Amino acid sequence: MTKIPPNWLTERLSPEAIEVKLKRLADYPDWQRLKGVAQRGDEFWSFRSPPATWPAKVGAAGYALVRQGVPIASFTILRS
Repeated sequence: MTKIPPNWLTERLSPEAIEVKLKRLADYPDWQRLKGVAQRGDEFWSFRSPPATWPAKVGAAGYALVRQGVPIASFTILRS
């Protein structure tokens, strides 16, 4: 799990919505770890790095745990 810049956040999602998108949770143990560190009031967001990062082969997308407006942990499901 890593921290990401706040400007990468794209959409606030419920944990249930993320689980629907992930479908096979067994393939994503980092999702269970991320949920495990969540505290009351935390938010879950999807994230995507800026467009210029993708052709440069440093793009990333996934889900982040946000506490008081600051991403504190994330896991990546897609890399360029």
